[in-house]
Amino acid sequence: MTKFAVLTALAILCADLASSQITVPVPGDAIPQGCLAQVAVPAVFATVTEQMEKRQATQDIVSIPATFESVEEQHLIRQETTRLTVVPAVYETVSEVIEVRPEYEEIVAIPGVYESFEKDVLIRDAHTVWLRETGSCDGDNSVTEAAANRDVFCKIDVPAEYQTVRRLRLRSDPAISRRTVPAVTKTITKQVLIEPARVIEETVPGEYETVIGRKLKAPARHEFRESPGSSVTIEKHVLTADGGLKWREVVCATGITPGLIDMIQTALTDLGYSVPTDRKLGRETWTAIEAYQRDEGLPIGGLTVMTLESLGVSPP
Repeated sequence: MTKFAVLTALAILCADLASSQITVPVPGDAIPQGCLAQVAVPAVFATVTEQMEKRQATQDIVSIPATFESVEEQHLIRQETTRLTVVPAVYETVSEVIEVRPEYEEIVAIPGVYESFEKDVLIRDAHTVWLRETGSCDGDNSVTEAAANRDVFCKIDVPAEYQTVRRLRLRSDPAISRRTVPAVTKTITKQVLIEPARVIEETVPGEYETVIGRKLKAPARHEFRESPGSSVTIEKHVLTADGGLKWREVVCATGITPGLIDMIQTALTDLGYSVPTDRKLGRETWTAIEAYQRDEGLPIGGLTVMTLESLGVSPP
């Protein structure tokens, strides 16, 4: 530390003592069994938020245009009229049986019934003939006897000759009978009038078309509208405790043992600080201690009890 730095620190300390009216303790009578040293205590700031007005609230005149709504209207295109309609006659097809020839009675001749039979008819009577024979006639028919070499006439009886013919004979006599001849009919179809033709009067409704129009819903107007002001949130650091050289409890020289230094070096190493593990309070160890004090906002410039407590090392 240069002479200029020492003088600056003493000036700051004197100003601090003058403003806070603190009596500098004398070693041995302020903290029993402890040591004090002046260390550089950093100022403590708190971050506070504050609303800052960015734009003031104003009142404006706003023109609101008229509003319209769509409505549907029916427009007449053709008037209602009447028309005459011819309704044709209604017919029904029916079937009818008509008599073509009436029933009558007739006389019927029933012919006789014949049957066929066979009959032998004589076509030649029995007779006697003389036949010339060579030799002699046998029997009593010979009328003469001649010599053996002479012709002989013999008398021969020729029997009657018959022929079988088929004849008809009456089996039942013809007769006359009366019979009824039924009437002759025919089925015809014809159209029968059910409902005659007529004329009716019908109403033809009028014809309309739908037209979409606009209807005033609200007229145009002016109104006052208040525009709220706007603000922004800012953050600022507010000094809550002054810094400077102040008396703080430190580890006495007799309490700085190799065992204590070893615990300090181990704690700093665990926190990621580069320190040797030589159990000596050298320059590198002091640099790491001050870096830790600065990072944690602790008083800087000595091995204070607050530093040990922050590292988790029990003070001697």
